[in-house]
Amino acid sequence: MRNRDAVRRGFTLIEATISLVIVSVVAVAGLSAVSVARKSRTSINDMILARMYADAVMAEILGKRYRDALEPNNPLGPDGSDDVMWLWTRVADDVDDYDGHTITPVSDANMRPLSDGQWGAGIGVSWVDANDPTTIVSEESGVKRITVAVFKGNRVILRARALRTLGADQMKAVATP
Repeated sequence: MRNRDAVRRGFTLIEATISLVIVSVVAVAGLSAVSVARKSRTSINDMILARMYADAVMAEILGKRYRDALEPNNPLGPDGSDDVMWLWTRVADDVDDYDGHTITPVSDANMRPLSDGQWGAGIGVSWVDANDPTTIVSEESGVKRITVAVFKGNRVILRARALRTLGADQMKAVATP
């Protein structure tokens, strides 16, 4: 009789195994939730940094004149006399000089880094239809769309777009041919 009471009071191997499985499932679920929260936080931080970098690059570009005063009829991209990257500074004198340019790490016009080496910005400039800025055109339209793609490593985090018009130069009293 005494042996039966002793057996009834202890855990069986099956009960211990089931308990272990339940605890393991709860632990895995908890670790998964922590991992998702960490990835979300990293993603949000990357988006904030990417927006800051895109705004800095875009402000630099939008501060330039619409087109080169010396060579107004040149196609998009750096003109013959331009050198977008110089020893200590970027010397682009108009918006389209930035077309096809990549800045790694993201830096200001004086080449002071704003980011570490894994961050960069690719820039594209295109003429767009003045009535429909989503439509790219192949000739001068008076409106240029600037796209700044901020990337980290080999992954684009954010694309920012802005329009720059020839009329903006006239409003700012910038010499434009």
